[in-house]
Amino acid sequence: MFQLFIIKSEFSSYFAFETDIGNEIMLPDNIIELDSYQYLTDEINDERFKDALFSNPRLVKQDVNFSSNRYTDSKRELNIFPNEHLVRFVNPTLTESSVLEEDLLLEQSINYLNDHGGWTDDYLLFNIDKPNQQVRYVMSIGSIPILTSTEEYFGPTMISQRWGQNEIAIYERPSYQLMTQISSSNPISLISGKEVAEILKADQSIDKSKIENIYIAYELGGSTDQKYVKLTPSWCIEMKDGTLMKLKANQGRDKGGLE
Repeated sequence: MFQLFIIKSEFSSYFAFETDIGNEIMLPDNIIELDSYQYLTDEINDERFKDALFSNPRLVKQDVNFSSNRYTDSKRELNIFPNEHLVRFVNPTLTESSVLEEDLLLEQSINYLNDHGGWTDDYLLFNIDKPNQQVRYVMSIGSIPILTSTEEYFGPTMISQRWGQNEIAIYERPSYQLMTQISSSNPISLISGKEVAEILKADQSIDKSKIENIYIAYELGGSTDQKYVKLTPSWCIEMKDGTLMKLKANQGRDKGGLE
């Protein structure tokens, strides 16, 4: 299911954090408490992707090697990487085309996912890159985005589409879906938005003019050979070039730095 990127904020007070170029990002005044979770995952069957992404699946040939399951109809190619929980579909025959406006690009993108069974979890619109004709969606729980852990990488949490000639040129997405919540912990206290602002102001290595957004996200991590993942809340700094950084020492009132 697709949703717009909106974070629930009932009865919370906010203040405006200003970047070096005068943009304002709204941050909460108070400490935020969120549960962490464990979920069972389920790998989506290869045949489901093959049938959805090729116009004539009967013409598709399969080639299995040690790192991926490869499907091709001699023009398009679908690679499924079990160890990375990743799906990549490529149409290399497409060339650059006229640039669609963002609203038309988003409409085309959503229609594609609707028609190809793409909404295997709840997803939020993450960003639209008009020059590159790219649209990305991020997995979510309760309207809070889920990002990949750098310490315990399990697999991607984003759907990414790149378009050419009004056709999909590159389509990447998770090969798994979240299934059953198996546990939750007591709420974790994240530092307040005020403390986040103090950390950013004190960190001279961060170019404040290049900050795109600041928000709370869940980090998804786990062992790639297991069926369960951990989701832990954390503050995230998103830069204009797409780089994502999380705050260290989010819990309690311990002021940390960026990583």
